[in-house]
Amino acid sequence: MKGDSESNLVKIYFYLEQDDDGYPPVATESLWARELQDNMYCIDNIPFYAKGVSLNDIVTAKPNEENLLFFRKIIQPSGHSTIRVIIFEDADVSSWQHELEKFGCASEKDYLPQLISVDIPPTVDIQNVWALLEEGLHNDQLEYEDAP
Repeated sequence: MKGDSESNLVKIYFYLEQDDDGYPPVATESLWARELQDNMYCIDNIPFYAKGVSLNDIVTAKPNEENLLFFRKIIQPSGHSTIRVIIFEDADVSSWQHELEKFGCASEKDYLPQLISVDIPPTVDIQNVWALLEEGLHNDQLEYEDAP
């Protein structure tokens, strides 16, 4: 979901806590963000693994010794919610993305072909999204988790 003006986009890195099984499969995740002013950025894509941050949140970041920007804190939440969905059949991924789009939710595919990250804007009735996902869960088509 990179913005139209890519010239002011930067990567912000988030440290991730891996569980005993090694999930998530990476120790850090980088998200695109638009620079607003000194050390303040607006998240410009949907996170896959970083918890507590969503599309359009305003955050602060600070460069490390390699000059990579690392997340510090959220300054202003956007009201968006993020969920991760694992769809059991590769062929069903696009159709699930299409169904979620009908509710006004954008999604992105991960490098793992069955994993999508879903943005739920504050204008979307989240109960409708939960109902759709619960149906998929009960039909053994998917699993999902909220990314609080």
